Amino acid sequence: MIKTRFSISALLSQFIMVCFLIGCSKSDDAIPNNNTLVKASFYTNDSEQDLLVGDIVRFNNTVTVNNAIVNYSWDFGDGQTSSQKNPSHTYTEPGDYIVTLTVSIDDSKSSFSKELPILLTSNIINRNTLIEALSELSNKILICAHRGQHEDAPENSLLSISNAINQSLRMVELDVRQTQDGALVLMHDATINRTTNGIGEIDKMTFEALQQFNLFKEDGTLTTQKIPSLKEVLSLARGKIYLDLDIDNKVPYSKVYQLVKQYGMLNQVIFYSSEYSDISGIFKVDSNAYAMPIIRNQEDFSFYYNAFQNLNIVHYTNASFNNELVSTAKQKGWFIFKNAYVNSNESPTTDASGQIKKAIDLEADIIQTDYPTQVKNYLNSQNLN
Repeated sequence: MIKTRFSISALLSQFIMVCFLIGCSKSDDAIPNNNTLVKASFYTNDSEQDLLVGDIVRFNNTVTVNNAIVNYSWDFGDGQTSSQKNPSHTYTEPGDYIVTLTVSIDDSKSSFSKELPILLTSNIINRNTLIEALSELSNKILICAHRGQHEDAPENSLLSISNAINQSLRMVELDVRQTQDGALVLMHDATINRTTNGIGEIDKMTFEALQQFNLFKEDGTLTTQKIPSLKEVLSLARGKIYLDLDIDNKVPYSKVYQLVKQYGMLNQVIFYSSEYSDISGIFKVDSNAYAMPIIRNQEDFSFYYNAFQNLNIVHYTNASFNNELVSTAKQKGWFIFKNAYVNSNESPTTDASGQIKKAIDLEADIIQTDYPTQVKNYLNSQNLN
């Protein structure tokens, strides 16, 4: 009798233990423990299209964890955050934003980051594209101020651009280089020795280091103007003035192109280079871009005449600027860009406006010059500006 009671007691204990274990197992399935794994990732709406300033960007996380409490932490890269599962966000400035999603479940945490380019629209209110503006010249000539309007400002400075805008000049030519830390800035020379109160090579100095120096005017007067970034230039120029960006042997065309695109100004900007590789590279990226080669002779003319169907602006030299090559270019539909008094000992005064007269006779569309005020006055006197 005692033996039977012991057996029943043992069986009862084992039954209770099994029930306890089953109960614990079910509880662990319902509540994630410290070994729960999570992997953060997300995508955006319209991932195949450019995202613009002012657009509503919808973020969709791809985390799939059932029956768990998940915490979401979003950093949109512009100082704004969210704790929503699938938030929306609107950016107010162009830029390359690093968006980070951090997902946590108990002690398990995962982060995922992605760069998000935000662009300005290329549809600028009350602003023609450059090709539209050139097509509407009606035999008049557009003036391009070489290195900005630097008659009373440092060359390649924000002030030289503002002066051009205030004087109703329609285009400025600017030189672009890259700093050691990848910033795009305005500077003609490879060094800052000639144009600033500092010494050094642009590509061996950071953008921050460059900002400790000031720019000289041509007469040697030291100003408060700093070496500007291309971002500052595009922000200032957008909707106000056309740009001719000289990238010739100075900077990778791809970086300049992407920044101009980000500011919605591809239809407002010329990319100038004497290098075929630059012209070809730009057209491979964007066949509608305004890439401008130099035509030095008949060989250059013949090559570019046959090389690119979308070429529409060409830079002539004194040697190539003749009736035959200009008339053929006009038949092709090209617009003619020609220097007058650029890096020259002559001026409209000493030359009796001779270079301007030749540009008029051969029907140049754009005159680039270091003397924009005098050139403009002469063209106005002929009702050609």
